[in-house]
This record gives sequence, structure tokens and C-alpha cells, in this order.
Amino acid sequence: MTGISDPLDPRLANYRELLDQLEHGQLDSDWAVESIGTGPADEIGALGESLVSAAATLSARFERERQFSEVSRAIVQGMYLDEVLDHIYESFRPLIPYERIGCALLEANGAIARARWARSDSRNVQLKVGFSARMASSSLRTVIETGQPRIINDLVGYLAEHPRSISTKKIVAEGVQSSLTCPLVALGRPVGFLFFSSTEIGRYATLHQETFLRLADLVSLAVEKSRLYDEMARLNADLLQARKILERQATHDGLTGLLNHGAILDEVSLLLADEVAGRDPLASPVAVMMIDIDHFKFVNDSYGHPVGDTVLRSVAELLAGAVGERGQVGRYGGEEFLAIARVQDAEEAFELAERLRQAVQHEPIGGRSKGISVTVSVGLTTPVGGAGEGSQELIERADAALYRAKKAGRNRVVVG
Repeated sequence: MTGISDPLDPRLANYRELLDQLEHGQLDSDWAVESIGTGPADEIGALGESLVSAAATLSARFERERQFSEVSRAIVQGMYLDEVLDHIYESFRPLIPYERIGCALLEANGAIARARWARSDSRNVQLKVGFSARMASSSLRTVIETGQPRIINDLVGYLAEHPRSISTKKIVAEGVQSSLTCPLVALGRPVGFLFFSSTEIGRYATLHQETFLRLADLVSLAVEKSRLYDEMARLNADLLQARKILERQATHDGLTGLLNHGAILDEVSLLLADEVAGRDPLASPVAVMMIDIDHFKFVNDSYGHPVGDTVLRSVAELLAGAVGERGQVGRYGGEEFLAIARVQDAEEAFELAERLRQAVQHEPIGGRSKGISVTVSVGLTTPVGGAGEGSQELIERADAALYRAKKAGRNRVVVG
């Protein structure tokens, strides 16, 4: 019989090869079993079997650590919870048996557990994302209270003992026979649950709990990180919304929703700057219209200021609708409005001003029982070619034309 000290035994070379593979993390399990796990049942053979067994244990441990490292890296790299759970589902079958993984998070100060994520090999998914259960009536309370994983290796039998458990009915209907549940705890407080489920009865044993607890710790970090991201995203959205509101308040009239005095003046200046930059003002002039509600003081005195506000809002809406996308309307002050628009020529400018006047004249304003009829007077002007007028000069000419329209009897357009 060849002794263990025999340097000529060819099996020793295989043992050295096995140790070299382990050292470099490149164990070929099939080769180890075929080359080392068979042979004479002597001392060297027994040593070989021990080496193969130890190698398999070390290889499984290396793989487990590699998988944990991958999950940790995914969390550090900023993956969201769903991405981390997807990675676990696709990678951990060599370490934990499952055909389904689910994650539920606690809501309402821990009063409700809601399914947040789930993946299953089954096409008959019954317990879907969004399903919720009250913790007060759930057996999951024990998992939270003890902080320990829970193994149920016969869910059909468990359902027979707890027939009112809707979640168990659903999971059993998917074909699940056994489950492993672990609490997710972040910063010392429970945040949810991680569920591994199998279609085979008696699939889970205590030996899976160490792996499961480490995995649950990593998922808990991902939950907390995801919640932090969600909170940051929500705060950012709130800030953007607040900014939009502030920007609108800074440029729009609070009563009518139109551009306010400063904003409409800026629009006039922008259009005129466009002219200076190269547009031919004779080919595509800017129509500037100063508009005033006729006898508005009478409306306020007769019906009260709330009705007067209704009239202002209604007239603003009619004017904005008549101008459309070709220009802008702003509240210049009081019952006066300033409208600007691009037109092809002076004739089209007058037609537009008339359309604004008629839009108000033909539409009763909601006041008391039968509505109030109001009219507007319009002062219209366009830039004079080559004059180099600024916005203030144009507005002054439009205002002078408006004054003449009111002096001439109101409810008309006068060109200045």
C-alpha cells in the first residue's frame, strides 16, 4: 500500500493543483470530484476526500462573500431599492433556495405593511405589489417583536390553522409551500420585511438564517437609502413648485392671472428689441393696444367690488382669448389692460383691436342674475418705420389714442 509520505503517489500532484486553485479562487468543482474524490480508500485517499470537502465549503463561502460584496457595491453605487432586490433575485439562488422573493415596507408609523416589490418564477402571481395588511392583526408582529427570522415549512398546514390570513391564501394560491421571513431594521427601527418563498415543502432550515440576516441588513440599508432619495426628490419637487409659484407671483397679476404691469412692459421691450435686431417693422410690426373698461366705476358703485373683480377677471379672459398665441395681454393697472401682438400690417393690427373690443361687447359678464354687459375702449398704435421708438413712446401713443377713444364716446378703437 502506498503511504502518505510516498512522494511518487500521483494523487499528490492533484492535491497541490487543488490547493493552488483555492489560493487563486478558481476552484473547478467537477475536476476536484473527478480527479481527487475517487481512488483507493487509503490514507492519501482519505486526505483527498477531506480536501475536496473543505474546498467545497471554502468555495461556497467565497461565493457567498462575493455575492454579499456585489450587493454592498450596488448599494454604495447608488442603486435604488428595486435594483438591489432585482440583483438579489438574479444572483442568490446558489446560496438560498427560492422561487419567489418579496419585500414589504411599514407605513403609517408601523401600523400597515404594504408590498413594495416582488418577483416570482410563477405566472400566477396573486400577492401583488400594493397589497397591504394591518400589523395589529398580522402574525408578522412576532417577527418585529423578536427581531428574528421566521421559517414556515408547511404553508398549506399553516393556512389550515390560520384560515383568515389573506396574505397566506394568496401566496399558497401561487404554489408556495414554504417561506423564510426576516425583519428589515434600519438605524435600530423596523422598516419592513424580506420574504423568500419556495414551491417545495420543508425547503428552509436554520442554516439559511445567517445568510438571510446578513442579506436583510444590506436590504435595510437600501430601504433607508431609497427613502432618503425619495424624500430628497420630494423636497426638490416641492422647491421647484414653490419656485414656479414665486416666479408666477412675481410676473402675474393675482386677480386676473394676466402678466402684471412690469412683466407686460418687459414683453413690449423684448418685441421691440427683436425689431432692432433685424426684423423689418413695416413688414411685421408690433401692435400695441391700451384697453380700458368703459364706466368701470359705475360697475363698482352699482354692484360692489366683488362683482367688479368678477368683471375684471372675465374681461381679462376674453382679451387673452382674442389675442391668442400671437401676443400677450397684461393688466396695466386698475381697469386698464395692455395688449401686444405681432401682425402683418396696420390693417391686421386694426382688425385685431376690433376683435378684442367685440369679444367683450358681445359677451355678458356674470354678475347678478342676468349678467352685466360692459364694453371697452382701445387705443392702438404700431412703431413708425425708422423712428427708433422705444417701448415708453409706443405706450404713450397708445394711451393718447385710448384717451381720444373715450372722449369720442367709448366702445371704439382709435389709432394713434
